Amino acid sequence: MKKKILIVITVLLLIASVGAAGYYFKKHRDLTARFNDVDGKYNELIKDPQAAQAAEARRYVEEVGKVYDLPKGEEPNVATVSDKEKLKDQPFFAKAENGDIALIYSQAKLAVLYRPSTKQLVNVSSVTIQEEAQPAPDTNPDTAPETPLSP
Repeated sequence: MKKKILIVITVLLLIASVGAAGYYFKKHRDLTARFNDVDGKYNELIKDPQAAQAAEARRYVEEVGKVYDLPKGEEPNVATVSDKEKLKDQPFFAKAENGDIALIYSQAKLAVLYRPSTKQLVNVSSVTIQEEAQPAPDTNPDTAPETPLSP
C-alpha cells in the first residue's frame, strides 16, 4: 500500500515538473522573441533613423486608414505627443495623452489624433496652415546694410 502511494506521488511530481518545465520554456521563448524584435528595431533605428521613422509613420497611417478615410497621395507630418501639459490650451489636443500620434495633412487641411495603445481616434479636425510672413526688404538707405562696390 505504501509503495502504491509512493509511486502515485512520484508520478504526480514528475507530471508537475514536466508541466512547469514546459511553461517556463514557453515563457523563455516568448521573451527571447520579444527581445530579438526590440533588438532588431533598435539596430534598424541606429543604422537608418529616417527610414525607421518613415516605417513607423507608414504603420500609423495604415492603422488609422483602417478606421478613417485618409487623404490619398499625400504623406502626413507625424508628431508624437510627448508632454500633454504643453498642449492643453489647444482645443485639438484637449483629450490628448502622452504617446498619442498626430497625423497632419497640409494639402488636405486635415489633422487626426490617434491613440496607438487603444487603436482609437481621439480627435479629427480641419486644419488651417498659416504661412510665416517674410519681412519686406529694407529700402531705407539709412538702415539698409552697406554692400561693398566692386571696381
